[in-house]
Amino acid sequence: QVEGEAPIPQDKRDALLISKLEHRQEFSKQMASFAMDIQDFKGEGKTLFMEKTHEALNVYKDNFLNSARDKLTQQQFETLREREQKQFEEMWKSLKAGLEYMQ
Repeated sequence: QVEGEAPIPQDKRDALLISKLEHRQEFSKQMASFAMDIQDFKGEGKTLFMEKTHEALNVYKDNFLNSARDKLTQQQFETLREREQKQFEEMWKSLKAGLEYMQ
């Protein structure tokens, strides 16, 4: 909730959560597909997998935020966007660390 803003109604919060879960499910499907396509996680295969993972994560974030934009006021959306950007950056760091470990 943004200071000075009315709380986000429960039905909108539920819609945001469902939207995020749907986009996350699509991201998970993409990751499974990438893993099956790229058997060699070393060398070029690993680099390609990391690039595809980062791209898919950005698509996940962008799709979720685009779906949230019309459900919120501009101020609420900006607050959500900032929080989600931080969360997705942390998710990428975690994924990247795991991929680098798989040498």
